[in-house]
Amino acid sequence: LFAYAQIKEGLSGKWISLPMERDSLNQIRDVAMRMGASLFVRHEWLEWHDSLLYIAETGRDNFDWTKYIELGGKPAHYLERHQKEKSKYSDPYGRILTFNPANNQMKVHLEGGRAHSDSTKHFSNPDCISKVVLHDHTFLVICEDITGLDQGRVSQHAFEANKPFNELFLLDLDILNPSVDDLKRVVRAPMGAECTGAIFSPDNKTMFVNIQHPSQNNKPPFNSSSTIAISGFR
Repeated sequence: LFAYAQIKEGLSGKWISLPMERDSLNQIRDVAMRMGASLFVRHEWLEWHDSLLYIAETGRDNFDWTKYIELGGKPAHYLERHQKEKSKYSDPYGRILTFNPANNQMKVHLEGGRAHSDSTKHFSNPDCISKVVLHDHTFLVICEDITGLDQGRVSQHAFEANKPFNELFLLDLDILNPSVDDLKRVVRAPMGAECTGAIFSPDNKTMFVNIQHPSQNNKPPFNSSSTIAISGFR
């Protein structure tokens, strides 16, 4: 069992070998912090492409890392912008990270937030990710699982109407430094629902997506969990 630690301002990192004794394993997070492990904000799904591991980091509102920092844990370098006080942070949008096993570098690939070109496009709290090849381009398939309506996580209209919904986006992985503007919005889930488990058929023409826990106040059939198939990709 190993823990990851960033070094050199995130330009590289190292793996810390953790003790495998039962007493240590029972408190392995604290042990890892004492050995200098890095702190991240709720990593979710992983996807491998072209020698890089893509990681969905969901983010979180208003959290206090005092305990872990005092133990010896070190917040990931890119989280400095989200530091509010000494050990208090707020990371409302989350992001997509990449990890390169060749040099142990972990860095931000796509930061969450609001698009500059479209006031209705907001990317927040990525959860499920997968990939698909369309038109000879590899796309990362990203499902949201938003943690709130405020701070620009949804459009102003959705915020004022108190309508929490999640979206599914495609991101062309040939884009070297993508922004929210580069996301292609494919699905908007019913109010209250999370879309997850997105995966394509072997011929990449149909995408299957799970719709979880929609609001019971939605009109049928949008008030029940389901698996849907979206065809027409080519």
